[in-house]
Parts: sequence; C-alpha cells; structure tokens
Amino acid sequence: WKFTAPISGTYSVSASLTWANATNLGQAVLYVYKNGALESWISQLFAPQIWHHGTHTVRLLAGEYIEIRALQDDTASAARSIETSANRYHVAINRVGNY
Repeated sequence: WKFTAPISGTYSVSASLTWANATNLGQAVLYVYKNGALESWISQLFAPQIWHHGTHTVRLLAGEYIEIRALQDDTASAARSIETSANRYHVAINRVGNY
C-alpha cells in the first residue's frame, strides 16, 4: 500500500492485517518504508498469532511517500495468504502536525 503526502507534515500511520492461517508461520512483520527505504516496523508477531496492528509516526515533505509492506517467515517455505475480508485489514493515515 502506498501513500504520497499532499502537503508537508507529521503523519500518523496505523495499519493492521490478518494472515489467513498460522500453519508453519514463524514470524511476520509489518514495515513502513519511506521513499523506498526502511523507516520502521509497525508490528511483529510470532505463531500462533495471526493478527497485526500498530501505529507509527513519520515526517513527510510534500511529494514524499510511504509504503506499508508485510513480510512473513514461513518455516515450511509455503505461500502465505492474507485474509481478504474487509474487516480483517486496514490502513489509516492522518496528518497530525507540521513538518
């Protein structure tokens, strides 16, 4: 998921997601990338948990962007799915102050 700041400011980034199952899930992390570089992680979990949620504050100039990325370490090297029900994931970004 990608967001480009329309104006400079401090932004609160909140994100959550649910993995479809925890079978062989080692760990999973939600990251915030700023302009293509790792800024911070929002949430980290280990099996048997499957739900991420967290918040991070980031300063952006107008035109800079952030991306929310998910990474999972599956102990069986199998493909991992994200739950697709509308109430199982969200991203909310709010400008909370000046740059």
